[in-house]
Amino acid sequence: MQAAAQVLEESRSRVAAFANRLGSVLSVEERESCEALTSRFARLNDFLVQRIFLRYVTMKQY
Repeated sequence: MQAAAQVLEESRSRVAAFANRLGSVLSVEERESCEALTSRFARLNDFLVQRIFLRYVTMKQY
């Protein structure tokens, strides 16, 4: 999960470089960077939800 967080931060840094232009016309590379950021955010979110759910289920068993 730490690796996923690091990759997400790298994507966020890339998008931050042109964030002031979001909503206007972006290059193909910039759009791909935005797509990668949202995808990586979703992946990390899935990891976190799974971890919380697993802990909840484990706690319920005891």
